[in-house]
Amino acid sequence: MKLKLLVFSLLFIFSSCITIPVGVSLNDPLSQKRPLPLTAFIDRVTLPANIDSVKSKEDKLTLAIVEYSKKANYFQKTAYIGYKEPSDTKYKILTFICSSFEETRKPHPAYFPLAILTLTIYIWAGGPIASDHSQYECNLTVKNPNGNVLFKNTKRIFNVRDVNLYSKYYTFPSGIEDRTETLSSLINSYYNTIKETN
Repeated sequence: MKLKLLVFSLLFIFSSCITIPVGVSLNDPLSQKRPLPLTAFIDRVTLPANIDSVKSKEDKLTLAIVEYSKKANYFQKTAYIGYKEPSDTKYKILTFICSSFEETRKPHPAYFPLAILTLTIYIWAGGPIASDHSQYECNLTVKNPNGNVLFKNTKRIFNVRDVNLYSKYYTFPSGIEDRTETLSSLINSYYNTIKETN
């Protein structure tokens, strides 16, 4: 009876799913663009309401997007919408709304049986012990000062990354690559659209 209870407990533990705290940092851009001759104001990002400390993370992600856009050199001027001055007349407002923004960790299906069968050699040899799942869905809307929609696009990413004992994300899981790709691809799509018309 005790053995059955132990096996059940272990199976429950290893089949459970862990929600990873949502990160809001972004990688630096890989390259710089030739800036478009316009001013871009980044509106406050909207994240799913079920995220812990959602307002604080929305603020931090908004600032991260502003900094990323500046470093990538997309526009002649980039700033948070709160810094708009009365003298600013010719500008665009970029609004990001994310309906899915999460990362979870699940035990790898091979982890438990192979770790037992090989007396943990599987773990020390670098076999995958967990799978990190990233799921992001964000849309970008660009408006002019009159509120007219000039551009809309949506980007979805669902990615699974196996993690072993030696992975850089084993101790500190992060979906920064997927997060950066989701948001940067939206800005890139607008940048390329405007660039083609100029």
